[in-house]
Amino acid sequence: MGRVTFPTHIMLQTTSRCNSSCSFCPYSEVSDKLSQGEMEETIFSKIIEEAAAQPGVKRVMPYLMNEPLCDSQIAEKICRIKEKVPHASVHILTNGINLTEKLGDRIINSPLDWIGISIHAIREDTYRRFTGRGDFRDILLKITLFVEKALKKRGKNFVMINITHAPGYLTEKEKEEALSYWENLGVERIKYCASPISRGGNIKWLPPVKHNRIKGCGSVWRNEMVHILFNGDVVLCCMDWQREVIVGNVRKNSIEEVWNSPYYLEIEDYIGGRISPPEDFICLRCEEAEVW
Repeated sequence: MGRVTFPTHIMLQTTSRCNSSCSFCPYSEVSDKLSQGEMEETIFSKIIEEAAAQPGVKRVMPYLMNEPLCDSQIAEKICRIKEKVPHASVHILTNGINLTEKLGDRIINSPLDWIGISIHAIREDTYRRFTGRGDFRDILLKITLFVEKALKKRGKNFVMINITHAPGYLTEKEKEEALSYWENLGVERIKYCASPISRGGNIKWLPPVKHNRIKGCGSVWRNEMVHILFNGDVVLCCMDWQREVIVGNVRKNSIEEVWNSPYYLEIEDYIGGRISPPEDFICLRCEEAEVW
């Protein structure tokens, strides 16, 4: 499929915050180096209004390189998105740390289409080493209670559990324990990733990737998705944690103008191999790149 003239998938960062330090996430490294904050109401409204006018929009995802439940108004924003863009599916991915009973009920009672919960361990010690947090039992209990209630009220397709097998953390035995735990709760949607990726070279302990030439990107929805940070900046994709390639800003321009700007189209020529990119171009360091 070729590149669409307006993105059918929109990721927006209503807050840039996270409350964990997972070993295969760049957040702890970039959070002190780059500006952080919450998306202004004017930017959020502008994005949603533009999406509402585009019947081809298929998904709106209010999360991006962050923990969406750090936004205290995330449930209300989900409601606003679905009200304005009823033709789009809305989902979030969360670590579940903030899933209190009150917030969990607001999420369940919202028009959210589904929620993915990333919890990459089932043992307290593994979770502590992996995230730097010592409250695994409380977190597991909150997630468990939420999952049980959500499955009962919203059905089997509402919850997905995401488990990534991090080398040196999750053993094969613990992986099986984790899968069994969630299956026994009735979860049918379980996404298991055999290994993490370097996210464009932003995970330093993973083997570096270096391509000499690229001819495309194999990432899902590559030609259809726009990625908007809290301040309105549009980054190339969700791998660009260092904000190396900012193709525009929706505070200043519309999504459509940014998406079809000469600069963005030049970047597309880099990715497609029609123009040689700079030597430090992020896609040359990414596992998702298609190579010659």
